Amino acid sequence: MLEVFIHVRVFIHARVFIHARVFIHARVFIHARVFIHVRVFIHVRVFIHARVFIHARVFIHARVFIHARVFIHVRVFI
Repeated sequence: MLEVFIHVRVFIHARVFIHARVFIHARVFIHARVFIHVRVFIHVRVFIHARVFIHARVFIHARVFIHARVFIHVRVFI
């Protein structure tokens, strides 16, 4: 017989300052051809011609201040 008593106390003080600048220039060209024949048996023919041009500029300034206090009291009776 296992009796486990777990008392977990977590105190988290988090300060997150995120300055994000995201410039996304996306060009998506999708040519899809889907032929579906359903007969109890499914034969799926999927032809996908995708052209994806993604120009991404990401400027992230992150400041994270985390103060964590964890108190764990474990009592195990066997």
